[in-house]
Amino acid sequence: MACDGNIPALQTSCVRPSESPREISITLVDDVPPRRAAGSAANGVPVDPTGSAVSQVLAIIDAAPNRSPIARQFGADPLPKSASFAFRGARAEVALAETLDWLGTDWTVLSQVRVTAADAPLEYVLVGPPGVFTVTLHNHAADRVWVGERTVIVDAKTYPYIREAEAARSSVVARLSELRGKPVLVTPCILLAEPASIEFGMRPRGIEVMDALAFAQWLHDLPRLFSAQAVEKVTLIARAEGTWAGTGVSDVAGHDQFRQLEHDIARAHRRRLVWVIVAAGLSQTAVAWLITRAVIGSLGLV
Repeated sequence: MACDGNIPALQTSCVRPSESPREISITLVDDVPPRRAAGSAANGVPVDPTGSAVSQVLAIIDAAPNRSPIARQFGADPLPKSASFAFRGARAEVALAETLDWLGTDWTVLSQVRVTAADAPLEYVLVGPPGVFTVTLHNHAADRVWVGERTVIVDAKTYPYIREAEAARSSVVARLSELRGKPVLVTPCILLAEPASIEFGMRPRGIEVMDALAFAQWLHDLPRLFSAQAVEKVTLIARAEGTWAGTGVSDVAGHDQFRQLEHDIARAHRRRLVWVIVAAGLSQTAVAWLITRAVIGSLGLV
């Protein structure tokens, strides 16, 4: 498959086959949406209706008190603790957007796609030589995730990601097949942001679940299924006005702000490290001085 440039080096989580969990107390949370609904809030801070973790982090930062000059000098962390979980999800969002940019020109990437006005937006719909893909991203940073044929379990709670992915696939297949005049194969992809691990029982049928950081390389390795003519045809349909109830654009400004925040966090960490080293050096000097004084005193030299 053609690809412009090299895919950036990607890290992947350990993915191991596993037996189904035994004697586990499971709480059903099928009524919990995979992304925050419009108007909801985290830590009292309104979040973006699309549920963007980047928007959520930036909103928390904006609402937090400014660091004083002294706090900045001593390396106070610019990231409030209340934003730490969303920060990891935002990091996955930005990394996914950036790695998708490395796909070749024979790929089309559509963001925030609503098939109908009633549907929650899909993070991405992709069209390329291997076919059509719907993409949803879920923040499970540091979680141990278990995936079965029909369910996803995290901390003894089940999430409806499989069912929602199947429903989204049905909607996209119906829409594209109607406009193309022949069936269009669509593969749903459920991406998990920075999980500690992903374990599989029986894998979902026709649905891919993986670490978000592995996604671009996974796409790159797929075989070509569409001819060049088919890619062009489906791309024209996917891009046409009226195909979807709505689409969005990549939040370039938000992503740039987030990268600046990462830079500020790294700089604050370096400053804290410098002060730790300085404090350690002063402590050693003070201890050496006290020991010297004690030795001199014991010898009666003072």
